[in-house]
Amino acid sequence: MAHQFHLRFTCLATGKHVDCPAADDFASVRARWNDAVEFACPHCRIRHRFTFREGYIAGSMAVGATGAAVTQTR
Repeated sequence: MAHQFHLRFTCLATGKHVDCPAADDFASVRARWNDAVEFACPHCRIRHRFTFREGYIAGSMAVGATGAAVTQTR
């Protein structure tokens, strides 16, 4: 069973978490580390912009704390 990693962001308007799937292999993370990630928030419908590294760090911390940001796929 493989695991899918998720970047984690916090909605600036509601404070709710938004998880976005992302590759977590070294080459992908290195290539995107300084990139901007922009998306329409499912909670407030406003477009948010964060850095990939912000989401990667928060996603890594969530996995370490609870495992909540990882889903299992077949």
